[in-house]
Amino acid sequence: VGVVGEILVKYSPTANNDIVRLLEEEGAEAVVPDIVGFMNYSLYNQIWKYENMGMSKQSKRLAEFAIKIIELVEKPMDKALRKSVRFDGIHSIYDMAADASKILSIGNHTGEGWFLTAEMIELLKHEVNNIVCMQPFGCLPNHI
Repeated sequence: VGVVGEILVKYSPTANNDIVRLLEEEGAEAVVPDIVGFMNYSLYNQIWKYENMGMSKQSKRLAEFAIKIIELVEKPMDKALRKSVRFDGIHSIYDMAADASKILSIGNHTGEGWFLTAEMIELLKHEVNNIVCMQPFGCLPNHI
């Protein structure tokens, strides 16, 4: 069962009523996307803003550089995960944006914006067919 949603509620057992433990006690395998993906999402938005809203080219370059550094740091872990039988590799933020753009605008930056949809798509692509979407108090920016 994939666990996605607003960043605090997704990762904090206190905020999500310990959903991972609950799912595992019920016999499910919980799949929680990594938090670095959210950092990449925030960086990717700067690239989009440059390309579509005339924002600073320097912000775009810094974001691209930061994404490359993150990918470089993650490369050994990604390699190990891809060799594993039980885990998938790390997903490229560029691929996730391309997939999400088929469903909604990548200009959707409010809340978790397009990234929430992108995480769901990645889970579905990797045969995680049940997803819990964690939202605090019906958080309207994240409704899809």
